[in-house]
Amino acid sequence: ASQRDGKTVGRFFPSLETNIGADKQLSVKGTSCYAYRYTDGKAIARKENGWFNTGDCFSSCRDNEMIILGRSDDMINAADGERINPETIESLLNLNFPVCVVKLSSGSLALVAEASGEAYVSREYREKMVLNVREAAARLPISMRPKLLYFTYEAIPTSLSYKFRRKEIKVLIVSKVANFAIDLPDASVAI
Repeated sequence: ASQRDGKTVGRFFPSLETNIGADKQLSVKGTSCYAYRYTDGKAIARKENGWFNTGDCFSSCRDNEMIILGRSDDMINAADGERINPETIESLLNLNFPVCVVKLSSGSLALVAEASGEAYVSREYREKMVLNVREAAARLPISMRPKLLYFTYEAIPTSLSYKFRRKEIKVLIVSKVANFAIDLPDASVAI
C-alpha cells in the first residue's frame, strides 16, 4: 500500500517496540522477534541491543496507522529528494503494457517499456506507445517524471514473485539490449 493511495496496513502489536529511522527504515524489538534471520543461507543476528532492522520502509499517518513504502533496497530518491518506491511510479503511470522505473547512475529516472511484436514492425504503434507514456508521465508529480524512455522487445526480467529485477534491467540499458531510447522532456517541464 502506498501513501498516495491512502491505504494502510494497521498498527504494530503492543508486544513490539518499533523505531522508524530518518531513512524511514523500520527496526523492531520485543518478545515476538526472532534472534536470527536467514538470508542466502547466512544467519544474521539482531543487533546486540536487541533491535532488528527489517529492511522495510514505513511511514505513519492518522491514529498511528502504518503505511508500507517498500523495501529499502528498492527505494530510489526522486528529483526532490523524496524516497519513493519505483512501483508507486509504475502504478501511477497506469499503462497497458509492462513498464519498469529505474534510477540510472547519472541520477536520472528512466522508464523501460516492454514493446510487443507489433511495435517492432509498426512505427505508428511505437509512436502511439510513446504518446501514451508522455501523457501518463505528465500526470505524475514533477519529481517522479522519468527523463528517458527505453524500449525492449525482450521480456523485462522478473523474479519468481514477478518483481522486476532492476539491476538486470540497468544492465540491459548499458549493454544496449534495450533497443532504442527516447528523451523525455526535462522533468521540471510538463510533458
